[in-house]
Amino acid sequence: MVALDRSDDAIAVARRGLEIARRHGAKLSLTHVVDQRALVAGGEADVPLFGMKGGETVRNVESTQTDPQPVPFSTDDRMVVQAEDFLRAIAGDLGASDIDTRVTASSSIARQVILTARRLAVDLLVCGAHHRHGLALFLPSPVDGIIHYLPSDVLLVRLPA
Repeated sequence: MVALDRSDDAIAVARRGLEIARRHGAKLSLTHVVDQRALVAGGEADVPLFGMKGGETVRNVESTQTDPQPVPFSTDDRMVVQAEDFLRAIAGDLGASDIDTRVTASSSIARQVILTARRLAVDLLVCGAHHRHGLALFLPSPVDGIIHYLPSDVLLVRLPA
């Protein structure tokens, strides 16, 4: 399985995963986790639902909108659709028709990658290793959590700075 973020380097990480899968006759799965940390914060982060102004709730919008009312949906729904399109584009660029793509959403990227890997009985996880700068050096990255808790092997693909 290859865990991808939406960086410009994602295709290089996916190609490395495909190369390994082909060499060993394995099935390749691409996965992306939509980061819901800001959305989970809700009002604290002031992340409105689609079509709403900051601070409005679904109930307030329903009572103040005139017909036809927009059907509010969560920002993460749009993000999931964009992530699915992203993974399909990566799979298309790789030119392999048998690639499985999976998009999930979670406030814990590492935990979700681990759950997906366990569910698929993954024997190798491939992911990119970005260079971290500034405050990011002091904060745990999703890769840190994955390395420590995933029972299978992890291949980190070094990405250019």
